[in-house]
Amino acid sequence: MGVTTWDGSASTDWGTAANWDTGSVPIASTHVVIPDTSSINNCILDTNRTVESFRIDANGTFDGDGNTLTIDSEGDGTTGDSELYALRNNGIISGTDTDIQITTPAATKLDLNGSSGNFRNVTINHASCVATLQTTTEISGNLAITLGELNTHALGQQLTVGGHTEIGPASGSADQATLTCNASTISLGSGITGQYGLIVQQGGTFVGGAGVHTIGSIKIVNSANAKCALTSGVTTLNGEHASDNYIFTIEGANGDDNFNHSSGTVTITRASDTRIRNAGAALVLNDLIINHASADITLASNGLTCAGGLTVTAGEFGTGADKALTVTGSTTVSNGTLTLNGSTCIFNTGATAGGLITNHASAVVVADADSTCTFG
Repeated sequence: MGVTTWDGSASTDWGTAANWDTGSVPIASTHVVIPDTSSINNCILDTNRTVESFRIDANGTFDGDGNTLTIDSEGDGTTGDSELYALRNNGIISGTDTDIQITTPAATKLDLNGSSGNFRNVTINHASCVATLQTTTEISGNLAITLGELNTHALGQQLTVGGHTEIGPASGSADQATLTCNASTISLGSGITGQYGLIVQQGGTFVGGAGVHTIGSIKIVNSANAKCALTSGVTTLNGEHASDNYIFTIEGANGDDNFNHSSGTVTITRASDTRIRNAGAALVLNDLIINHASADITLASNGLTCAGGLTVTAGEFGTGADKALTVTGSTTVSNGTLTLNGSTCIFNTGATAGGLITNHASAVVVADADSTCTFG
């Protein structure tokens, strides 16, 4: 193993040996350093490559040019504690199409955000990898945790993914791939409609922690080996998977086995008609809030239980045809519509004060002749 440093003496091409201080193009066992390139040629990745570790120094510029750089170990210890870093970026990511894959078979550190630009797609893909974020991190494209773990750090480093996040290899046993959120502020696919913001596949585990989350939409596949625990704070859902019109879906009874609302709050702010469901059983959430004037949210599963409360602040929430609704705490319709479509509804079965409350002149509760309502 050795350290190879970019010198850009011949061109911008990664694949040209003369551009490296060793006179050789880096190989899988090479620790690579991109130094300050402000007075030399910038580095552009020529094809998919694998290196031991990767470091971009201040004012160093790197462009993946649509290719993937795979990092399969961690640093060489030449700068402070960098031996713990698979990737350390203090520089500039040029362009919008630089992809990286981390296959480090150990606990390691990641510093993805330099002074300018973002990596596009990031993949964690080794069963023994535990990659911990060291800084606020923004990924412009997609995050895939196929195997291993991405941890946002006990200090709660912020994570933003512009595209969708997919956890798990979609086969095999539980806990093969994990996103651990700690108390971080998390944004996964905020507002996107072409794909789910978060997909928990078979073998995937989402550990929500205690932070504030914004997620476009959530899909949990029909597998007992797909695990999802929401944050104990607030999860705001603001997108949908437009092709099937769901903002939250558990695909079947097996997917419900390891879903936990964590006593948190789910707030839906999507400005359109969309649906929530648990395809195998009644969906169990804690507090549910509908809060957009143009929201039209329909329950499409075999019922909904809110272990806390249900609030329609703005917009409409409907139970769908003959979908049972049970709210343990208070149900408050403050400036919107609650529609009960032939449903059996039980309000305020717990010890908390409440029941069904309308506290604004424009609040509407619609219950057709087939609806049955019971108040605690």
